[in-house]
Amino acid sequence: MGYLEENPVSSVILPRYTQTIGEYEKKQKKFLSKEEMSLFLKSMNKACLDVRQKRMILLFEFLFLTGLRIGEALALRWENVHLEENIIHIKYNLDYHSVRAKEKKLSLPKTADSIRKIFINERCVEILIWYQTENQLNNFDSEFIFLNSKGNLHALNSLTVFLKRQATIAKIPNKNPRDFSTHLFRHSHISLLAEMGLPVKTIMQRVGHKDEKTTLQIYTHVTQSMNEDTLEKLNEIKL
Repeated sequence: MGYLEENPVSSVILPRYTQTIGEYEKKQKKFLSKEEMSLFLKSMNKACLDVRQKRMILLFEFLFLTGLRIGEALALRWENVHLEENIIHIKYNLDYHSVRAKEKKLSLPKTADSIRKIFINERCVEILIWYQTENQLNNFDSEFIFLNSKGNLHALNSLTVFLKRQATIAKIPNKNPRDFSTHLFRHSHISLLAEMGLPVKTIMQRVGHKDEKTTLQIYTHVTQSMNEDTLEKLNEIKL
């Protein structure tokens, strides 16, 4: 039996994957613009019944403003917060499936790049002070920040159910309540930073991404305001 002199598949060109319009539009719907988040917060606060729900609403706002993963936010302890400097230190990730366990399971974040210090704005400081005050008033003796009204860490399932219910009530145009999850706020934060014109590398460092591709997939979801800004700049071109 003789040997082939060349690989018979060497000249085969694999078809390049092309994203369909439907897939692109679906991705576009999986983040909230600043205006949409503002509407969502107004709707949630209007429908808020008690401090239990208030605690969840403020956590959602904090996620939107920081881009933290839900496990990173739940793992935050007061020793990781420096209010005077407007800095939080993300060092751990919480196994949120174990929040009912007596011993909370903390692990290192997904990658070494996820261990980071980030600046937070004044609104985030206000949210942290609110939690600090409420936790003290209720005599919650815990090193963790984001506790529910019973003094335990928020359970992911409870957060998700409440979030989807509130999304149904809010009826934000072109947003499917089934697409709402805590990770939606992380994608929204990255899109917000992209809209502000921050470099990809800066965004990667802030949200703890190791792979540039992960950031770019969200970065390239051009928001409506960016499209409008592009149109304005194009209209300024005079030949």
